[in-house]
Amino acid sequence: SWFYTEDTNSEENLSNWSFASGRYPLPSTLQSFFDDGNSYDDVWAKLCKAAETGITTWSALASAIEDETSTQSEFVITNNLVATETIEISRPIKIIGSEVTITRGDNFTNEFFKVAESNSQSASLTIQGSENKNITFDGSNKTANAPFIIFAKELTVSNCTFQNNTNSQTDGGAIYSKGNFSATNCTFINNHTNGSNMSGG
Repeated sequence: SWFYTEDTNSEENLSNWSFASGRYPLPSTLQSFFDDGNSYDDVWAKLCKAAETGITTWSALASAIEDETSTQSEFVITNNLVATETIEISRPIKIIGSEVTITRGDNFTNEFFKVAESNSQSASLTIQGSENKNITFDGSNKTANAPFIIFAKELTVSNCTFQNNTNSQTDGGAIYSKGNFSATNCTFINNHTNGSNMSGG
């Protein structure tokens, strides 16, 4: 569960916030809650909600994001995950985590996330790790048919690592974006396409 030691009720003392597992959130992630203009009560509500809805499996993340009746837009990853299917994004989605890894499954060769051009104009994806404790996407050096992400709308990634993905097709080794794309404090390692006339890296 979430807990808070109230040494001082100040924004500067965000290190007092803790998650019992010691994994999430870290002060930098909490700071983003305050930067969004939330009060302390609002942040506490967010933390309690995250504790209740923390994602522990890839299938749970897919079901939650693709639920057309859901209004939930923020999802907290609390465990390492194994990607086993493509998650289709059709609305604004934000994924938050700290020092977690998403690995390509043994028989999974497609993209992890996708937004087609035909999808809603409001579709967007934000993936936010914590400072020096990235969310890592690992292709495990398996030969795939796609990069990690194929996106035709708004895509923002921060404090993320994309590594070891081999795409046997076109469209790059890590990310293929045809829309607005922003990457901040991210690392790209050993991502590539095979063969001639291949795009990206």
